[in-house]
Amino acid sequence: MIGIAAAAGLMDQLRGFFPTFGPLLSFGLPAPLMGGGLAIAVAVGLVAGVAPAIGAVRASAAGGLRSVA
Repeated sequence: MIGIAAAAGLMDQLRGFFPTFGPLLSFGLPAPLMGGGLAIAVAVGLVAGVAPAIGAVRASAAGGLRSVA
């Protein structure tokens, strides 16, 4: 969420600093696009965390400690 807010603010700042880019900086960062990016980031995080979480739930505490030592 911090990255999305920073990107939106940065887009506004860049419009004033670089007028030579012309229409390149006229694109905005609409709220639905920010929401979609956030949803994709959450989905990727959940998918990436499912397998390690299932493995951690199925492992015993003693077995986990035994493999470290």
